[in-house]
This record gives sequence, C-alpha cells and structure tokens, in this order.
Amino acid sequence: MKSLYDRLKAQREAKERSPSSGAPKRPADRHGSTVTPGDETALPEPWRRVADQVWEACFIEPAPRELAVLHSAADNGILGIGDPDGACFFDTETTGLSGGAGTLCFLFAAATLHGNELQTELVFLSDFSGEPEFLERVGRRIDSARTVVSYNGKRFDAPLLTGRFLMNRMTPVLRPHVDLLFPARRLFARVLPGCSLGTVEREVLGVRRDIDIPGEEVPERYFSFLRNRDASLLTEVFSHVRYDVTSLVGLAAHIEGVCSLSAVRRPAPSAGVAEASIRAAGLGLGRLLLEQPYRGRRPHNEVLRGAGIDLLCSLAEEVEHPDSLTAAQRVCAALRRTGTPADLDRAVAIWRRFVSERRSLWATVELAKYLEHRTRAYREAEELVRTALSWPHCGTYRGGLERRLTRVSSKAARR
Repeated sequence: MKSLYDRLKAQREAKERSPSSGAPKRPADRHGSTVTPGDETALPEPWRRVADQVWEACFIEPAPRELAVLHSAADNGILGIGDPDGACFFDTETTGLSGGAGTLCFLFAAATLHGNELQTELVFLSDFSGEPEFLERVGRRIDSARTVVSYNGKRFDAPLLTGRFLMNRMTPVLRPHVDLLFPARRLFARVLPGCSLGTVEREVLGVRRDIDIPGEEVPERYFSFLRNRDASLLTEVFSHVRYDVTSLVGLAAHIEGVCSLSAVRRPAPSAGVAEASIRAAGLGLGRLLLEQPYRGRRPHNEVLRGAGIDLLCSLAEEVEHPDSLTAAQRVCAALRRTGTPADLDRAVAIWRRFVSERRSLWATVELAKYLEHRTRAYREAEELVRTALSWPHCGTYRGGLERRLTRVSSKAARR
C-alpha cells in the first residue's frame, strides 16, 4: 500500500504531464490580479516609462501668487521651511489608510519651486514587482531637497516610506520635515468643521477642485487598475495628488502670511491675507506666534513672539470671551518665565482683572504667589486669600488656599 506522500507525488506528476495544464501563469496577487507576462500598461502623455513597472510624469504651471510670502519668510518664518526653492512639497497615495506592513506606496508626488514656476513630478508604481526601482526614484527626489513639507506626513507618509525602504533593504532618505497639519490645527481647528487638507483648502484658501476623488476611494481604484489594466481608472487619482501638493505651497504661504501680518499690523501687497484671518484664528494664532514649535532648533523670532504676546493679552482683556481664560493662562505663564519688570506688570494686571471681574481662583493663586514671593506684600496676599475662601465655588482650591493663608499670615505677623 502506497503512503500518503507517494500518492500526492503521483498526483502532482500526473498534473504536470497533462496537456491541458497549458503555459504557467504569473501567480495571482492577494488582490486578485492575474496579469500574464505579456500584459502591458499604457499610460498617456506626459507619462513615460522609466523602469519595468515605474512611470514618471512632470507638470509645470505658474507658481501661486503668494510665493513672495514664502521668500520673505525664508530666514525668520514661523514654519522654518527656509528657502522655498530648496523645499520639496510632497504627498503619497497608498494601498491603505491605516499603515502597517501590508500597505505600500504606489504614487509619489513632489512639487518644487523654480523661479516663478511650480514643477510637479509624479512617480507611479504600476505593479508591486517594481517597488525597488520606484523607491529609488522617490529617494532621489527627497535627497535633492533641503526640506520636505507635507500634510500629516510625519505620522503617516514618512513612516510608511521609511518602512518600505527598510523592507526592500534600502537606506531611508531623511530630511528636515515640516508638517503643515499641526499649525493648521492650531489656527483653524476652532473655526472649521474639520482640518483635513480638502476642508482647509476649500474654506481657507478658497480652492475648488474640478476633478477629484475622495481619498478613501483611492486604494480601491488602484486595485481595480491592477485587475483590469485600465489607466483611465487612475485619472482622478493623479489629479487628486496634484491638487494636494499644489495646495501645500499655498497653505504654507497663507500661514506665513497670517503670522507676518499679525506681527507688522499691516497687510503686505502680495500676501493675499485679510485682517479677518487674524481675528478668526484668535487663540490659536497667538499660541502659534508665542510658542513657535515648528522652527526646530532655530532660535525663535522675537518679533513674532512679541506679536503673539500682544494678541493673547488683548484676548485676555475681553473677559467675557470664551477663550479669554485660556489666553490669559498661556500668556501669563510666558510673561512670568521672562521675569522682566515690564512683563510681570502685564501679568499682574491680567490677574487682578480676572480676580475682580470673574472671581477667578486660578488668577487668585497666581497673584497670591506674586505678592508673597516677589513683592513680599504679605498683608495684601492674606486679604486676597481670605476673600477667595469666602467664595462658594472655591471647591478643590480650598485646601491649598488654607495652607497658603496659614503661611502668609505667619509671615505677616513676623514683620
């Protein structure tokens, strides 16, 4: 009696000898693509094949009218992009929106500025087997830039590309990275229904796309292309990614324009930024100017920082404004850290206003600290704390206020 191994071996040999088996086909991928070696993909002009499964296209158009803002902010801009002619504004399209080892990038778009022209280069992977050549060409474009600019690229695009480089045993190309999602959230999160690039593009930049596709539909379009090899399925995908990188240039210029306009208090002729943008940004703009978290290791721009302090102070003076308390807390913390007499006087004025007009426990504690440790006005601090303890809303502050009262009363008695 034959063993199971012998029977399976005999079946396999019989199948290989069968004339109906035909020529071997290329294995189907996990998305159902069964393209044979003779199949060819044909993309229209201006696409050109540069490797077995890799295509490139280049588009040239006039640069956005706000380009002068980026040039003027090259050294002291809040984003730290530097010379815009050395920046690469990039975006990717991938086979999934959640990342992971099974997700790969099939389309890379890079927009670069050359004088008054905006050049957008697209690199397209028409099948998975060409990924090493695709990544090599993507790496060249990143390597040629001094700075890369993206929208949510630090959390998604850059880690995904790094992972694909490593999985193909290639060295990742790293450059200083400016992610516009974070300043956009700081500026517009309170005034927009969302901070997706499409929403910011439409509501802030006033851009309306002629041909577009929702981002969540892009992976399925690519999988359909792999099955059918119909390049027309990707027309809207190519248009979508071109709009994305072009909008990055306009958005970076808009953010720099709003910040510089708030600093000089007068609109630049080419900025295209209205005073309404400053008022709408409010608290977010003040915090962005004050903290400047996107300049990396570059020193802060003191002019922009001073504008942020002024903006937050003016917002804190509107005691009934819903953001006034947050603005007051942020700006007073910054003024207290500097410790100069002028800055401390501004902070004390804000604390006193919040104590008298809103019975603010936060302002009470901060003012009591100042009176006790800076001016040693123990009697005034004692009276201030006694008054706060009489307020019915002191709640969780009561224990700390009682301890502070004991301490300042003891200090006042010894004087």
